[in-house]
Amino acid sequence: MTADAYHNLRKAIEGIIVRGIARHLSCDVNPGESSFIILGLVEGVALQRTLDPGAMNSAQACQICLNVITGYLARPARVRARSAVSANPRKRGTPDPGTAGKIGDTRPPTRLIPRKSSRQSAFREEAQDF
Repeated sequence: MTADAYHNLRKAIEGIIVRGIARHLSCDVNPGESSFIILGLVEGVALQRTLDPGAMNSAQACQICLNVITGYLARPARVRARSAVSANPRKRGTPDPGTAGKIGDTRPPTRLIPRKSSRQSAFREEAQDF
């Protein structure tokens, strides 16, 4: 591959990232630097597959690359806290006497529950169009 071909490929990847940022599907990253890293990841995996074709299934390698790239670019899901006290159907702020102080109950009082978001899957669709 020539330097011009790499440049054009990086610019195409950069365009996908810019559109993802504009549509609020991607976190605010530097599109030029990100396209450089993404192309390096994909090229590195392609080189590994060429040198050792039996080391990994192509579909599995592609899926892992896609997971890494979309995980890096996707906006983080909002996280909301739900405390054990507020989840109690009884009056808020009143601990449930049935669970208070039980031996073996090592759960923390607050747990984090990620909100479901389609941003990562939407970004995957945009990338697959490439």
